Amino acid sequence: MRGQVTLSAHELAAAAGISVGRVYYWFPDMSSVVAALCERGLERLGEHFGQVLDESAASADRAWFVSRMADLVVEFFGANPALVVLYLSGGSLDDHGQPIRAAVHDMAAGVFTNRAPHLTPEEHHRLGVTATSIMLSMVREGQRRGSLDGVSASIAQVMYGWLSTHVAPPVHD
Repeated sequence: MRGQVTLSAHELAAAAGISVGRVYYWFPDMSSVVAALCERGLERLGEHFGQVLDESAASADRAWFVSRMADLVVEFFGANPALVVLYLSGGSLDDHGQPIRAAVHDMAAGVFTNRAPHLTPEEHHRLGVTATSIMLSMVREGQRRGSLDGVSASIAQVMYGWLSTHVAPPVHD
């Protein structure tokens, strides 16, 4: 199933400060534009996750880690709302590509692999699926309300409690 994102070539060109012709010079159609935006967005998200993991190597504090990840998720997906829509709709990067949801789950599972190496790969995957579903649903609700104020703190609170009850022994505590 492909996610549907309403974005016209004219809107994209205006936002980028280029002509519509230039958009179609580089991309055959708008679904190719959306696929490219998603791929680049996922690359950047992976880079941000890596940065947080590097920062967290010096800190064993679960509350700090969860808060930092919540900030990252709200900041990144707040700036990339189309990725939230594609994630929640099960949209694909392209007609033959990996669904964006699976790509985000894999990244989150990698975070759990790093932070909770005592768990099995299946548990890492389950935690990644659940964590991203919770966080992105909360971001989307904030977007619907028209404000992401307080969403990061809410995510951190929910995730900290959820991890405390579902991950034992504690993640690097």
